[in-house]
Amino acid sequence: MDKAELTRRLADLLALEARSLLAYLAFEADPVLDQSSAGARNLLQEVSGTTRRHVEKLTSRVGEEGGRTEVGPYPFAYMRYNYLTADHLLPDVGRDLDRVARGLEGGAAAFAGLRADLGALLGELATTRRREKSEVDRYLAERSAARAS
Repeated sequence: MDKAELTRRLADLLALEARSLLAYLAFEADPVLDQSSAGARNLLQEVSGTTRRHVEKLTSRVGEEGGRTEVGPYPFAYMRYNYLTADHLLPDVGRDLDRVARGLEGGAAAFAGLRADLGALLGELATTRRREKSEVDRYLAERSAARAS
């Protein structure tokens, strides 16, 4: 893989993270946190903080590699997520965590043999997303069980 292809692939992974639903909620949306349950609010705030850190790390790495960090607009459909409670957002957040983790895992595998440093970084980011996905799934299962009883 030449340098141009490497920076393009890394920029694609930046766009995956920076234009995800997770990023929209972290940077643009205005979820109704005060009417959300404490558990859902805490999870959403944790995921938002992680998203900010991931975007910063990936933006920095793309810049270091000489790539462009322009990621384009958010999907218009994300506008429907404004003013929802964290409780209503978490199922979609869980699905987006899975989508982003799969993309990062693919990037980690692709870069592992070429650039161990980038493979390790992407693997670390994917692991964080998988952990958060597990936390969201656990919260949703507990909430569902509590409602059923």
